[in-house]
Amino acid sequence: MKNYIYITIFLTLISCQNDDTNIDNSSFNPPDWLIGTWDNSYETAFLKTYIITNNNVILEYQNNDLLDYTEFINKSSDNTLIEHEITENKYRYTIRNKLPDGEISDYEVSFVKVSNNELKLYITIPTSMTSSTYYKRN
Repeated sequence: MKNYIYITIFLTLISCQNDDTNIDNSSFNPPDWLIGTWDNSYETAFLKTYIITNNNVILEYQNNDLLDYTEFINKSSDNTLIEHEITENKYRYTIRNKLPDGEISDYEVSFVKVSNNELKLYITIPTSMTSSTYYKRN
């Protein structure tokens, strides 16, 4: 009986934690303030534009190639979307990709709202972190 009480308390404490959303799925759920087309502030930036819809994130590179994240995630069961934080001024997610050698590679993206027309983008990969400023296209 004593073990049952400890297990119940432990499970209750775990279920009350609210550190991250940690939703594993294959569809993005960005906040309304992020939906739109965002251009990099530097014309020569490698990642030229982010196109955010109500269920997808699409990257446009400098050479005009596109990367559709929903398509990428759904291409393989080894790719996972984990949404961590969806607030009035931040949207943070990780794309987890299982590499051919079995290692896991995480690509974390954070969009931070500066104003209605400006955001700061932070990208973290296992070995580095970079940031850029993007402006909403009218």
